[in-house]
Amino acid sequence: MATLARDEAPHGAWVAPEGASGIRVIEYAGWRAAAVAMSTKQRSPLQDVVGRDLAESVAAAVTASLSRTLVLTMVPRITELERKLQDLQATADPGNVMINEFPGYRLLTPLQVKLSDDDGVFIARAPELDLWADGASRGEAIEELKGSLASLATDLAATPDARLGPRPQLWKALLARVAQRV
Repeated sequence: MATLARDEAPHGAWVAPEGASGIRVIEYAGWRAAAVAMSTKQRSPLQDVVGRDLAESVAAAVTASLSRTLVLTMVPRITELERKLQDLQATADPGNVMINEFPGYRLLTPLQVKLSDDDGVFIARAPELDLWADGASRGEAIEELKGSLASLATDLAATPDARLGPRPQLWKALLARVAQRV
């Protein structure tokens, strides 16, 4: 049986010493491990231990290689996405938000919500529907507005047009075009 020697190359390859016989080299993503080819049909306990240790070494090398490959390929992509997010945040208007849904409805076209801060109270307005809500944070104000939108859509859908004034009829028509019940 051949002896295995650790190659001190930076990639951490396993190699067989010169002149070793019965060696098979396994390549995977830049890693090599030398495996002893068992030629006898009867295996000794020592051969089982050597084979198991070698299998564990190969598994560890492959895992390390995949982890390193993942990091090396993903870090530049993550950095690029972070840069794009910063660019978007720099150009975004914090006073305008688009929503795509509210409770019980999904919007076919995003609805614009205007946000403002009035002495620590945040106000979210849906200008097209003359509707507003407030909250202690931007998110809370938006969630409150979404709840109001759901109530408005449900009430308008249940009310006959003849009982609505001109503005509520416009709101009903707008919601019928953009809001779909889920």
